[in-house]
Amino acid sequence: MENLTSLRFLDLSFNHFTGNIASSPLIHLTSLEYLALSHNNFKIPISFRSFSNHSKLKVIDSLNNELVVDAEFDQTLAVPSFQLVGIRLSDREFCNVKNTTGAFPNFLYYQKDLQKVELSRINFEGKFPNWLFNNNIRLVTLLLPDNSFTGHFQLPLLPKTQLLALDISNNYFHGHISKDIVKAFPSLKFLNMSRNGFGGPIPSSLGDLSGLEFLDFSFNQLSDEIPGHLAMGCFSLKYLKLLSNNLQGPILPRKSNLTMLHSLYLDHNNFTEISNSLSNCSNLKVFNISQNHLSGKLPVWMGSMSQLLAIVMSNNHLQGLIPTEFCQIRNLWVLDLSENNITGTVPSCFNQSIMKHVQGPLPSAFDNMSSLVTLDLSYNNLTGYIPNWIGTLSRLSSLLLKNNRFEGKIPINLCRLSNLSLIDLSDNNFSGRIPPCLSDISFHGPPRKASSCYTPSRVIPYLHFTTLLLGDLKMI
Repeated sequence: MENLTSLRFLDLSFNHFTGNIASSPLIHLTSLEYLALSHNNFKIPISFRSFSNHSKLKVIDSLNNELVVDAEFDQTLAVPSFQLVGIRLSDREFCNVKNTTGAFPNFLYYQKDLQKVELSRINFEGKFPNWLFNNNIRLVTLLLPDNSFTGHFQLPLLPKTQLLALDISNNYFHGHISKDIVKAFPSLKFLNMSRNGFGGPIPSSLGDLSGLEFLDFSFNQLSDEIPGHLAMGCFSLKYLKLLSNNLQGPILPRKSNLTMLHSLYLDHNNFTEISNSLSNCSNLKVFNISQNHLSGKLPVWMGSMSQLLAIVMSNNHLQGLIPTEFCQIRNLWVLDLSENNITGTVPSCFNQSIMKHVQGPLPSAFDNMSSLVTLDLSYNNLTGYIPNWIGTLSRLSSLLLKNNRFEGKIPINLCRLSNLSLIDLSDNNFSGRIPPCLSDISFHGPPRKASSCYTPSRVIPYLHFTTLLLGDLKMI
């Protein structure tokens, strides 16, 4: 490789390469303009000192490797000869503290042409590096999630009119979100400030970002209502995530122009009213307003929102029947009405063929759900025998009947469920013998979860969107 002196473009991504790049043949390829190392097992010295003479280098792409500290932080190094246009760095292990420095690598202070920057999962500490804005006038994207920045989020000295995406999520910023954020970044399409300590109201000035498509302020301490100017001005908004704050008032302002909205996450707040303006969101696919203080009946007009895939309204004070108009939502995968005061039965007109995961007490009308993968009827005070139709659910992987009042024998029909990986029949009144044929089922293990280094206080799992959740309904 050392003989490839004219090589300009090198992509080694998505392999199993190992070793420290500072002692690899890469350091001799001084004609490199583009170097991609992502998703390997390389050791990446965070200073990139060995590449300081690569004067033509424009892009460094190294996500998901092992970042290591070298001698760069003695502050005696010369200014690197390269001027990068883009850089992406992230550590393979978010909690691998031994490899992090707490401070930015020295060479970034000397970059003046950066357009795209991603520095994630590196545990950088201290105040926000405002100099990144001030030194690089052509910055288009700045992604700094999963670090340990503290203090107030500092805006640039001059407006960054070309910045389209800003992500400072999962840090330790606090204070109010400045109303001048719109003046600083007037062209934003993507803004993620979730999982920090921001408080106070959502700036009404955000409504001036007519091109904004993605807004996530989740897991903060924001209060007051959703500004009316935001709901009217951000008409390009597709994803609005404000979950786990202290917001109140109506779910959306009474006047709203969010006709392009696809996903709306407002769960774990203090909202008290579902406003009719939501009916204007004809493109809405995911709607989560669980864990609020909503009361009254389920809105009949929601049946006209034909694009909906997920409706999550659990843990409120809703009451009455499930409207038959909900049957007009033909592609509904998720309906979660648990922990409310809903009465009656699930309308038999529901489209059963597309539902894959079910939780809650269900009538026999659902016995033909051939695509069902998970059936969870736990903690519902159900009585009688296990229905025989469960044995016809050939794709069933998980059967959870814990903590009910089922009785009688375990039906032999369960032996037909060859795809089972989990079965829980505990805390019931079963009697007789366990069918010996159950030993013939292989009980494939569930898929392994990806490792995570987030502490429980900083992350809440998202709902899987192929679930029908009707637990604790007062069915009659």
